[in-house]
Amino acid sequence: MNTGETPLEIYLNGVWKFPKFAEYEYETEQLYQWTNFDTNNKKDIAKRLEALREKVDIDAIGKVTSKDVYPIMIELKEKGL
Repeated sequence: MNTGETPLEIYLNGVWKFPKFAEYEYETEQLYQWTNFDTNNKKDIAKRLEALREKVDIDAIGKVTSKDVYPIMIELKEKGL
């Protein structure tokens, strides 16, 4: 894509359409941090997901939201999970 234009020319001549991001959800971020493989042990994650599944159908995508699951996560964290 070498057009011979300078970066400024590319910028000035461009029609820039940036994607719209979804609204930030604190609950989703907290659930992600509690269950991600980057910072957590796989055995701990398995226990946490199983404990969540005992209380709510976390696999029902579209029916259960992070806001539904978040209070249960807090309850489980308070119990030391």
